[in-house]
Amino acid sequence: MLNSVGLANFVDDLPDPGEGVRYLRSLTHVSVRDQESSDKLASLGIAHRLAPDAVHSLRLNRPATRPERPEIALFQVCESVLRRYGIDAVAAALIGCDALRQHPIRVLMTGTWREGGDSVDANRDLVRRVKGLDPAADIEMIMDRRPFDLVDHIQRARVVIGTSLHLRIVASAYDVPRVTLSVFVSDKPTRYARLWDDIMPFDVSLDEMGDAVNAALSLDGSRRVIAQSDELARLSDENLRQVSDQVISAARDRRRSATRL
Repeated sequence: MLNSVGLANFVDDLPDPGEGVRYLRSLTHVSVRDQESSDKLASLGIAHRLAPDAVHSLRLNRPATRPERPEIALFQVCESVLRRYGIDAVAAALIGCDALRQHPIRVLMTGTWREGGDSVDANRDLVRRVKGLDPAADIEMIMDRRPFDLVDHIQRARVVIGTSLHLRIVASAYDVPRVTLSVFVSDKPTRYARLWDDIMPFDVSLDEMGDAVNAALSLDGSRRVIAQSDELARLSDENLRQVSDQVISAARDRRRSATRL
């Protein structure tokens, strides 16, 4: 099984595309989370399901514990984007964002495993630059790495701003105002937001960040945003339950087969 993945370029990037097609056709279940992957699989005649990312199901399976008046603004940026904009420019944007002045800023890291991903050293440098511009700035790093600890930081925030797709998805699961910055090396967050989560700002440049944060905060509690998040959670949970049923059914068939043998 392959679940909640992006496969738009999977076959074409292989040394032997035919082997990739045969592999995909051998699977019991394939679910993809973006339209491009779905279109590619359809062109190859491979049965699949288009469904939002599995993480949206947190809304149903791990209830929110948001404070009544959240204060923290979470900021996240992958190293490749941070270097592309320039650390000084990002630091200046954080200091110059009027919408963030009343909120403590906490810098959170998502994926650190790949080159160009989130970097401890780069984020520490960013915090130093911000404090260099404004010694009174309330900005610190979050060093937690356990997944659910990160989920809790996100769902308790007043607003989250970043480049990570899963930062946005977790925020969506808990109705947290969210802004997704432009990612130069990939349009994955933009493609995903355009398909599933298109109300809150996305594909935002650094110069547009202040206006985007204000726009996101103005949408907090919007019935339209909540209805969209409810639907994403329902579709995500439905897909996961289908996967679970197939796994359990396959396990039972194997057990019966082993018993007969």
